Amino acid sequence: MSLSNFRARKVDFALYGRERYFSHVARTKYFNEIDRCLLIASAILVDPDIGLEVNSKRGREENYITYSEAEFLFNRMGRNSVLIIFQFIPRVKKQRYFSQIGTRLKKMLGSSKVLYISDNQVVFFLLTRDTRTQQQVMNTISDYGVVYRLITGSI
Repeated sequence: MSLSNFRARKVDFALYGRERYFSHVARTKYFNEIDRCLLIASAILVDPDIGLEVNSKRGREENYITYSEAEFLFNRMGRNSVLIIFQFIPRVKKQRYFSQIGTRLKKMLGSSKVLYISDNQVVFFLLTRDTRTQQQVMNTISDYGVVYRLITGSI
């Protein structure tokens, strides 16, 4: 769907931070400066190079989002928003990996469920604050998963 199609449907599209280089040193400032209006009734896609923090990338922290940064965004977003976190999948058992990440996110965020959709190479974790929004997102990714033969579920 092109940007003009979004506008025709009264959907706004905003990129945050595109005009500057993201660095580990300035990451707190980067996340603190996200205007709250961008987090209300929004699909918030976080697309770091590799996904959530991993121990093997110490020293290259600009390549991932930390769990505490995910928590910060989750706590600031609106009740009708969806936080979507991109993650490359390492060469491990997929369901176990999804469960480990999902459980950690659930515990940290106090979310009732963490939803996911995957093509076996990457996974998107989807987090909501509202059970109605969560059910709508689950229905959408389930339908999409059937059409495109993707793995979907919740933890």
